[in-house]
Amino acid sequence: MQISKKNCINIKVIQREYLEYYLNYHCNLKCANCSVGSPFIDPTFNTDFDSYCRDIDNLGKYMRINALRMLGGEPTLHPDIVKYMKYAKESDLVRWGVAVATNGIGLKRMPDEFWDYCGICNISEYKNSGINYEKLYKWLDDNSLRYNKVHELENSETAQRIREKLGDDWMDNNRVPEWHFLELDLYEESPPDIAQEVYTHCPKKDICHTFLNGKYYKCGFSTHRNIQYKAMGVTIPYDIRELDGIPIDETFPHQYHEHCNSKEININACRWCRGYGKDGPYKQNWLPHRQLSKIEIMEIKA
Repeated sequence: MQISKKNCINIKVIQREYLEYYLNYHCNLKCANCSVGSPFIDPTFNTDFDSYCRDIDNLGKYMRINALRMLGGEPTLHPDIVKYMKYAKESDLVRWGVAVATNGIGLKRMPDEFWDYCGICNISEYKNSGINYEKLYKWLDDNSLRYNKVHELENSETAQRIREKLGDDWMDNNRVPEWHFLELDLYEESPPDIAQEVYTHCPKKDICHTFLNGKYYKCGFSTHRNIQYKAMGVTIPYDIRELDGIPIDETFPHQYHEHCNSKEININACRWCRGYGKDGPYKQNWLPHRQLSKIEIMEIKA
């Protein structure tokens, strides 16, 4: 059941540019340094639809976003992606619509209804994957379908709004070299003072928010770091997903502002991450995209 906008009249509604939602963590590519660890994760889907709908409805009581950004892994692998997109677009939570972050491989197989609910595709190009992107873009253009290229997003309308809100320093810290992945994985827990620095200097905690199974997260890594590292043979001695989530209930507005304004580390995923911030404790190491071999994947999983 949808939550009516009129039920929110007496609540100061939280305004955000977008939220992210991970439909799944596996992918049809095997990129080294994938931030989700997709090459090591077996094909599984993230949540059940009823739980997702409850979260959308409950967030709609307290928040408005311009767009919901569907992520993976590769989100077009989800067999019910259209159903998820439709529910979000028709909800009170989402003003504008749904964006899908994709490598583009599955776009031509998407049904017409996918394009009815997809406001825009954010396409990440992987030159080493054998995908003919020029052919894909021609097909999208010929069919008048909306897309942009992730490495060109700095000039997008969304990027400009983020720049106005968070400033030039944030955008500079977040600039990605073309065709590179940032090395983020840290396979042992940082000491408390180092983890605090990672948290302090990471710009992503201000913008890459997500939700899952009744909880809200300031960092998507909180939802999948245990899963990723278990698949890679690394033991984390506590449940980051459980610790980092803010319940989406009547306490949510207060906890949201408290968590977002906190100078003290409150994201346990930061303890297992090198971080995005240029001024953080770990050197930023941007590595060129490449595909892992089956042997490399099996060696790491072993």
